Amino acid sequence: MSYRGQEQLSVPVTVPQSLSLPFPQCARVPQRDYAAIYYSAHRFFEAGQFPDCIGVATQLLSSDNDALKGHGYLIIGACYYSLGSFDESIVYSKCAIECNPSLAGGYYNLANALKAKNKLEEARGYLHQGLAICPSFLNAHLLYASILARLGQMEDACRAYEAVISLCPNLLVAYYNLGLLQLSLHRYAECSLTYMRIASILKAGGESDKALGYYREACKLEQSNWEPLYRYGLALREAGRVTEAFQMFVSAMRLNPASAAAQFQVACIYDELGDDAKALDGYQKALLYDEYHIDSYNNLGNVLRRTKQWDQAIAIFSKAIGLCPNVPQLYNNMGNIYLDMVANLSLT
Repeated sequence: MSYRGQEQLSVPVTVPQSLSLPFPQCARVPQRDYAAIYYSAHRFFEAGQFPDCIGVATQLLSSDNDALKGHGYLIIGACYYSLGSFDESIVYSKCAIECNPSLAGGYYNLANALKAKNKLEEARGYLHQGLAICPSFLNAHLLYASILARLGQMEDACRAYEAVISLCPNLLVAYYNLGLLQLSLHRYAECSLTYMRIASILKAGGESDKALGYYREACKLEQSNWEPLYRYGLALREAGRVTEAFQMFVSAMRLNPASAAAQFQVACIYDELGDDAKALDGYQKALLYDEYHIDSYNNLGNVLRRTKQWDQAIAIFSKAIGLCPNVPQLYNNMGNIYLDMVANLSLT
């Protein structure tokens, strides 16, 4: 629940005279030091001491500065929301907006409380106003998307979650919810892409097991697409599950034989297993489909060197250097071939 300036409204409202604070106004600071009052209230709120926060924040309401008074109402409304008193939260959030119509947080808090009361259309209206004031308000976008989903407006909710992702490309909760909506709309190809993105974020965060699960589901959702199989294979290989990874790469190649990336990965596994003939064949096929695949040139040259096909290895590295002259490893590997040739001469 936010109480900082990020939302808006235009309906003039007042706090009913019968509505009084059930908590003592404790922990007072000097009456006119409104900055100190504000930060004291903020500390109480962050500590979850909502009754104390209400007591301190009420002092802000005596300020002649409407912006400061608006923040006072905003903080109090946020406290009531956190305490489950949604009616009071609605009243104070509206007062915050009346005092400061550009306070985006007021619209957000108000919409949250209205959503809790199941007044979804009204909540959506206030959020729409808040987002017009602060289009980059991430939590407001999330709330807006969830309300659209609750209203059954699934396509609009998908677009809303996509807007969240455009603001925060690695926000997992947005991808999770977007994926569920795509599933409900039977948009399996799009859901597969969403699941691959979730898996990528999880893997980057060190949650490899969860990532593998999402890659696996992405494969099931889009069985005619080679890419989920390929991505799943990469994750399996990184996890040390080479046999399963190999199966995924082979399956990916069946769907897209022209995939240099998949051909390369299969060749790498053969290379690691010491099957030089199949490794050479795989790297050559990868280069057949992508003549600029530098990793294939490098690995192919190394296999040729290992099998003492030095002239061919030099030709491969020379071609690779011509295509990509800024890769030091290519020069180093070609130099090693000459060292091997010199060493071989000294033995004969």
